[in-house]
Amino acid sequence: SIDAAIDVLDAAGSDTPRRRRIGAIDGTSSRIVVDANENLWAGSSDGSIWRLQPDVPDAVAQRFDAASGLPAGGAIDIDALDGAMVVVSDHGVLRFDAGSSRFVPLAGLDGPLAAAPISRIHADAQGNRYARGPSAIGMWRRTADGHHWDAQALAAVSPLHDAHAFLREGEVLWIARPH
Repeated sequence: SIDAAIDVLDAAGSDTPRRRRIGAIDGTSSRIVVDANENLWAGSSDGSIWRLQPDVPDAVAQRFDAASGLPAGGAIDIDALDGAMVVVSDHGVLRFDAGSSRFVPLAGLDGPLAAAPISRIHADAQGNRYARGPSAIGMWRRTADGHHWDAQALAAVSPLHDAHAFLREGEVLWIARPH
């Protein structure tokens, strides 16, 4: 877990990596996500999310909380989805809207997890999105006209709460489960 600060080891152009502090956060974080713009996002133990911009000189870590559209209560986690940081929560999947500096629902989702609690989400290289929540497990299959819920794709995974993480490599879908 991360307590208070985030550092980067930069080995570019040098035989000796250089340690550089890129920001400080309040609370403890156990997850960092890097988006397509190379922002670092850290989920904090107090339910807030921090954005750090390591390539912006003198940038200060920005804290986002309920005033920025995050759920005021309940569990949240962050993940990378299609090059963006997303929040999975008891209120579904949220994405960060840079124009308004707010978290908003991820558009284009249908099915039982469209606006329901989600604890895990993963996108594969083909653009399919795998998800699980307390009420359902399945995938949003990418099609020419968007993403559509496919509950049968993961029907063989049982019981529902057994799937903790997903990873797709080529034609293989890895599902992490407890022993």
